[in-house]
Amino acid sequence: MIFSVGVNAQIGGTSVYSFLDLPNSSRIAALGGSVNAVKDNDLSLCLVNPAFLTPKMSNQIALSFVDYYSDINYGFVSYARNFKKNWNV
Repeated sequence: MIFSVGVNAQIGGTSVYSFLDLPNSSRIAALGGSVNAVKDNDLSLCLVNPAFLTPKMSNQIALSFVDYYSDINYGFVSYARNFKKNWNV
């Protein structure tokens, strides 16, 4: 008798850059990625909603480090600077 065994390879993710969907801070992860109602001077929230960037955040730095599954680590660094009267970068 001859048995036929189907072999399937690993199926990848649905997109190439799915690691970009990981939250950059614990606060964003705790809020479920939806931070529309938060209005304070937390620089790490500006990645989710750039409208939160204000002149009060000038010269602030945000650092984040995540020890993810199976020896995977990622970090996040952001810096805000107010260059002119209405320019926030």
